[in-house]
Amino acid sequence: NESDNTATKMVLDRLGIALIAIVVRETSRPAPPPPRKPPVAVVVSTNAAGAIVGRAGLEQPAPARFDALPGDAFEVVVKAPGYHDEVRRIVVPRDATTGLTVDVPLDAPPKQLSARVTPGDAEVLVNDVPWNPAASFPIGTIVMVQVSAPGYVAVRRELEVKATEPLAVDVELRPEAEAVKPVVAPATDRPKV
Repeated sequence: NESDNTATKMVLDRLGIALIAIVVRETSRPAPPPPRKPPVAVVVSTNAAGAIVGRAGLEQPAPARFDALPGDAFEVVVKAPGYHDEVRRIVVPRDATTGLTVDVPLDAPPKQLSARVTPGDAEVLVNDVPWNPAASFPIGTIVMVQVSAPGYVAVRRELEVKATEPLAVDVELRPEAEAVKPVVAPATDRPKV
């Protein structure tokens, strides 16, 4: 019986080694990759009219829509006439399941007023102070320009400072003598009583 016990023990030892080998082999396999998450829409908008949004060489008008996977990171360039370009790095959260909206506001440099007036010695006031050609005005503000000269009719112009248009005024003053002409009332027939 001792030989039966020894034989049984050898079989069990071999089975144990085989089971250990199977368990080790099963646990050392790499885990399957996690299921891939669907892409989410990333919408890039801006405050500037006519803006273009570029990503990896592809450009589209703002608001621009790009598909990205959760966890992705990429850069966009937002451009518009009259504004400084803006580069923005966008990181899509790893747990994102819905769309992502990113606002990229653009800054426009202030504008200088160019004034061309006739007569050349006319006084130009901007916001009630003498015009300084080096002065600049922020986009979106209103500039009040008054042009006057002795013997001429003064002119006032209200200008909005826009990013996409030059800030300029062109005024030719009219002499007062031409502006003030006597008005003659037309003769009317009086009804007879």
